Amino acid sequence: MGLDFIITKDLKPRQGFEERVFTFTDDEEGYYWFLYPLFKELKERTGLSIDLYEDACFQSESFIHLKTLIEKAREMVSVQPDNWDVCTGEQTFPEEKKLYAKLNKKRFNEILDKLDSMIRIAEEEKEQILVCGD
Repeated sequence: MGLDFIITKDLKPRQGFEERVFTFTDDEEGYYWFLYPLFKELKERTGLSIDLYEDACFQSESFIHLKTLIEKAREMVSVQPDNWDVCTGEQTFPEEKKLYAKLNKKRFNEILDKLDSMIRIAEEEKEQILVCGD
């Protein structure tokens, strides 16, 4: 799993700008799945997907929807304990069972802060946010 958020003008990532890129890594897939209902809601409202297998380009008019998503995510995270589990899928072989990932509230808030910061940068610099799935 990999999902990249990139601030860009020309739909190409710039090198050397750490504040302009965020990646959900394999170790952070639980955070993605916790946010998945909000990503589905976002797609219904805007037609834009934050998806593991699709790309989307968010421009200034769609940033308000990303901000709303982050606000809702903060509310969802705020009522969670410091650490909690989220279902990330199901294993079917050799036995059927649900798979879980452990989430950490502090790390989750760091992720949301990073995404919020990226939106501010993109707004100030009149750029786009490209979301790239695998």
